[in-house]
Formats: sequence, C-alpha cells, structure tokens
Amino acid sequence: MAGDDGRRIHELEMMCQLLERALLVQEKRVWSQQTLKQLEEEQRVKGSTVTELRRAREFLESNLRVAKEVLDRVAADLGYENGGVRKVLSQDGGEEPELPAHLDKQLDRVDAREREAGQSHLKAMFRELTRRHDSFLAEVAEQVKDDVTLNQDLDAMAGNL
Repeated sequence: MAGDDGRRIHELEMMCQLLERALLVQEKRVWSQQTLKQLEEEQRVKGSTVTELRRAREFLESNLRVAKEVLDRVAADLGYENGGVRKVLSQDGGEEPELPAHLDKQLDRVDAREREAGQSHLKAMFRELTRRHDSFLAEVAEQVKDDVTLNQDLDAMAGNL
C-alpha cells in the first residue's frame, strides 16, 4: 500500500509540474500576442529601427509557434485530447456550438472581470512559478531561438530559389 501511495504522490507532483509549466507558457503566449498587437498598432515603434522591429516580430511569432507546440506536448502528457473551449459547451462532445453574439459578449465581460479580480494574485503566483521553473523557461527560450534561426534559414533558402 505504501508503494502505491508513493507512486500516486509522484504522479500528482508530476501533474502539478506540468500544469504549472502550461500556465507559464500560456502567459508567455498571451504576452507575445499582446506585444505583437502593439507592434501592429505602432505603440512600440518610437525610436525602433526597421531591423529591430522585424527581429522583435520574428521572436514574438516564434514564441507563439513554440508555445503552441509546448502546450500541445504538455496536454498530451496530461492525457488531454486536442479540443477547444467551445467543445465543453457541446452536449454530445461533437460539433462546437454556434453561440449568439450577445452570449459571446457576455462571456467576454465575465472573463474580463475575472482577470481583473485575480490580477494581483496572478502576478504573485507567476513570480513564484517563474522562480521555480527557471530551467524549463530557459529551455523554451532556446527553442524559440532555434525556431527563429530555422525560419530565417528557410526564408533565405526560399529567396534563393
């Protein structure tokens, strides 16, 4: 019995670690999306060169690609199937339901209130999680750098054709 308990505790610890990592990667993904939007709206352009803006865009887009891959791997490790949030709303687990526009707006408002209500708590939690998962985040940063290099090489090869 003690062996089973130890094994279960280990499984739960691993699950918590995977969930924490998913949360951190998701936060990185959201930040990248917001920063890309600001670049598009030229809010972060002042004093930046075209090369700097291009490089920033490449890294942000790479962040998004790598985050998707990492989140997919974590979800698979946790045993989740690939599916969207709207599938939760479907009764039979089949097609995602079409929601009326007013319901989408209401859900957006609820989400916004929840984000505001938990913002300070989330910041403290992210600081702690970041500290605990520095090595994992360093690995993700390396993947982003590799992805940027790969895409630059592919673009160069496409230009030479």
